[in-house]
Amino acid sequence: MLAHSFYPSDVRIRREAAALHDAGWDVDVICLRAPGEAAWELVEGVTVLRVPLGRRRGSRARYLAEYGLGCVALAGALFRAMRRRRYAVVQVHTLPDFLLFAAVPARWLGARLLLDMHEIAPEFYQQKYDVPASRLPVRALAMIEQAALRSADAVITVTDALKERFIARGAPAGRISVVMNSADERLFPPASGCYVNGRGPEKPLSLVYHGSLLPYYGIDVLIEAMGRVRSRWAFELNLYGGGEAAEALRAAARERGLDDAVRFHGVVPQDALAAVLTQAGAGVVPTRGGPMLDLSLSNKLLEMACVGMPIVASGLPTYLQCLPAESVIYASPGDPSSLTEALDRFGAMPANERAALATRSCEAYRRVNWERQRSTYIAVVEGLRASRLPQADKIGETAHE
Repeated sequence: MLAHSFYPSDVRIRREAAALHDAGWDVDVICLRAPGEAAWELVEGVTVLRVPLGRRRGSRARYLAEYGLGCVALAGALFRAMRRRRYAVVQVHTLPDFLLFAAVPARWLGARLLLDMHEIAPEFYQQKYDVPASRLPVRALAMIEQAALRSADAVITVTDALKERFIARGAPAGRISVVMNSADERLFPPASGCYVNGRGPEKPLSLVYHGSLLPYYGIDVLIEAMGRVRSRWAFELNLYGGGEAAEALRAAARERGLDDAVRFHGVVPQDALAAVLTQAGAGVVPTRGGPMLDLSLSNKLLEMACVGMPIVASGLPTYLQCLPAESVIYASPGDPSSLTEALDRFGAMPANERAALATRSCEAYRRVNWERQRSTYIAVVEGLRASRLPQADKIGETAHE
């Protein structure tokens, strides 16, 4: 696996690598190196090879330079790894889409290339920089996307909506499969029934959000709604995660007099999040809509459903497709008034109705759980191995120094 990301903190890569390892595959992950991480490490049976580069977002020029340098470094690490191994399959995780071309030398030695489209680059650019689809950078990213999709032997992506958008731009339909971002059930044990916080009405009811604190995830909308409902409900909002919007969100909470009601806990390891979720009364996923987010699916939404929490969330099309309206309290994306009404509705619910809501979300999750997604994923990878060229067989003894 080749990724301009970190391991094991990238939950999709970790989930897929673990699935392959459990299925008997020998897996290497070549990725970036965060401060304090080792250059080589064995994580849950997966070999992790890290290049000495981190990631620090900034201007558009910095994005381009960071992606470019990262691709060169990752390509070099893959080339060095191929001196010890001949890979049957090389899986490339996006973004960036052009990282696929760093894996082309492995194809010369017989490997098959699997492209994992975590996101959709043209719409990501539109969303982040608020520009129309007609802008040159957006059109250039669409061209790179299609070149990568056509060059891969197989493609997986996270939603049907993304698959349809790729096909509409010209990608071969028969080459793309959907492997959704279901919860990693080793980290988020599925609820046998449901969970509802047992605090009495006189005490604060804990709401939780976990994930990146970025503008398009709608935390500012949630804080505004919290200010509106504070006089009616003793809600306490706990935010777990970091990101570029963190300081602005702290300021927004202070301005609304919510210092004692909104708590910022910073980044929490994935392994500790299940305990965080099961101590909360409800999960909130207030994602804004937009060119990218209307096509994507939140990890955190399905993690909350997996452990059996009542959920208040934005009614994005992909969310409703996975968890229907009767299983989640939905609000209009980016609308503080609608989110206020949703929080009021949750606050007014008696305990048995909250329990029923949590049960319905948990039952809906089981229809899209990781066991089902894993079967699709393993079938795609096994199909690639079956079609590999003879020279892709592993040669010699594997050794890591």
